[in-house]
Amino acid sequence: MFAYIIHGSITWYECYDLITKLITGIAPFIAAFGAYYMWSKNREKEIKNLEYKNDYYKKIIDKRMEAYEQLEKFIASLKVTTPGKANKMYLMGDLFMSPL
Repeated sequence: MFAYIIHGSITWYECYDLITKLITGIAPFIAAFGAYYMWSKNREKEIKNLEYKNDYYKKIIDKRMEAYEQLEKFIASLKVTTPGKANKMYLMGDLFMSPL
């Protein structure tokens, strides 16, 4: 470029040299920008994947809690008292009938 200003013309070699220097100077910035762009896209995908997993686990926990509540109601309905020996009341539904 400076040769053009001084001599008034530039050779193909000098033009090629100038373009090569320009490309090698800009290339690291282009590569860094490309790497950052790919990283950000992958990060967005990972975040969406994590949110999906968290929602899935929340649904599983909700279903388990509902099942535990139903099981608790069922067990409570099995606990009925009945008279036993010596007029002691026993709980039915326990593994071992225990006196009250």
